[in-house]
Amino acid sequence: MSNFRKLSIGATELIALQETWARRDPIESFPMSTLEEWQPFRHLLDTDGLFTMNLGVWLIRSEGKSILVDSGIGFRDAQTARLPIEVPPVFPMMLAKVGVQPADIDLVVHTHLHFDHTGWNTLEQDGANVPHFPNAKHVVQRAEWEFWTATDERKGIAFYDQVLEPIERSGQLELFDGDYTATAHVSSIPTRGHTVGHVSYVLASEGERVYILGDAAHSPAQVNRPDWSLWVDIDKELSASGRDELFRSAEREGALIASGHFPYPGLGYAEQRNGQRVFRPI
Repeated sequence: MSNFRKLSIGATELIALQETWARRDPIESFPMSTLEEWQPFRHLLDTDGLFTMNLGVWLIRSEGKSILVDSGIGFRDAQTARLPIEVPPVFPMMLAKVGVQPADIDLVVHTHLHFDHTGWNTLEQDGANVPHFPNAKHVVQRAEWEFWTATDERKGIAFYDQVLEPIERSGQLELFDGDYTATAHVSSIPTRGHTVGHVSYVLASEGERVYILGDAAHSPAQVNRPDWSLWVDIDKELSASGRDELFRSAEREGALIASGHFPYPGLGYAEQRNGQRVFRPI
């Protein structure tokens, strides 16, 4: 069964919505790592030697707005077949559990355009793909959009016809250059490397601060080993250096880390333990 968890962050609310999860081989996922190097992180592996990769979405309530950070893996077999998910995706049900209807969403801020972050942008009605969130703007970094829509091959990888073109056609797409500010509490920061225009989001209110990672990291082990880049990271060196800087900032500021891919609820802190930076779940 999937879950949700609510947190008050100053004058805002952050809600972790678990859609489903997958189990992955750590060496296939992080080719720079070895089984010996995973021994300190054995607690992150199950009896089959696999790590759990959560598939979660973040909902923020700020200044009267309901903001989704990404939209999950979606319901289409072609999308869910790309990851060995453990249970069927249940994102709309999770939204309903926290009292939110699709029409209540004001913004969907996309960290990037991989299929497991855009899947519920649309639904199928009468054989057509239509926007799932009728009143929402979908916000995407321009370089990210231009990369994934540059060729037919990339459009296919990103499921453009199913989840991107309908929001473009409906006028709900908003592209930005540089940084994006959604409210006084929610803004983007560049974390390129996983994709060409990847961004993470910072939630800050009344002295409290949260880094919402997107795909800047996929396992708590990377808090200690930021040099372990995912096999699909487009620029592995840039991904690693940006991840290290991100976790240094989180540690220095005492900021909360929110990762949709860390084991649910994906919330914790980067802190020093025996001379090593580690992830401490809340």
